Amino acid sequence: MDLPIDLNELDVIIESVSDVDTELAKKLRLVKGLVEDGQPYKKILREKYGYVA
Repeated sequence: MDLPIDLNELDVIIESVSDVDTELAKKLRLVKGLVEDGQPYKKILREKYGYVA
C-alpha cells in the first residue's frame, strides 16, 4: 500500500511510538530501514515477511 507520506512524516510517526515495542512499531521501523537503504522494500516485505497491502 502506498501511503501519501514522506520519510520525514514517517520519522514523526515512528518517534511517536518509539517508547512502545509493539508489532506495529517494529513494522514501521523495518519499512523505514529498507526505504533508507534504497532496497526494493515492497518486494522484500511481500516475499520475506509476507506483508501484503
